[in-house]
Amino acid sequence: MAAWTSIPDSDLDPESPITTSLMLALRDNPIAIIEGASGAPPLTGGIKADSIDERTTGAGVSIDSVVGSAKAGTGENLFFKVIEIGDWNMDADPSVSVAHGLTATKIRAILSVYIRADALNVYETLDTPTLAFGQLVQGTASWDVTNVVLERDTGGAFDNTSYDSTSFNRGWITILHVP
Repeated sequence: MAAWTSIPDSDLDPESPITTSLMLALRDNPIAIIEGASGAPPLTGGIKADSIDERTTGAGVSIDSVVGSAKAGTGENLFFKVIEIGDWNMDADPSVSVAHGLTATKIRAILSVYIRADALNVYETLDTPTLAFGQLVQGTASWDVTNVVLERDTGGAFDNTSYDSTSFNRGWITILHVP
């Protein structure tokens, strides 16, 4: 967690030197605000930060996701959660279940599912038909009480050896939910 450092006005006047401590405070203070560090001003507007460490591994783990909010037409605050898909050999397995860690009735939508190819430099969305490797990419995302269930279409672009490695995170799921 980043520490909050108060910056006196005298450090910001035009004649004051730019110091390392000033630059560190300017870098770290926005993070300290999001993390709710002691002494930091409180956030307003419903912004919240996920505190799960990026080094945590496995499917269903939130990664450094700053969760924003907005008012829905019903007046509900809407939050975003990003979770890792984890290992998924899409060539051999047509579907994967990823724990979402939410109450299913609070989920409003799966906003996006980004799939990463084995080459690590090709990203596609699962549920939007696009052209990848000369084929139509298609798949679906749904959720149940505990998991987001991802399915790729048989014979589609994800059903090949460009998506069969399991030594890394296959991609990310963005969920829209209410508190």
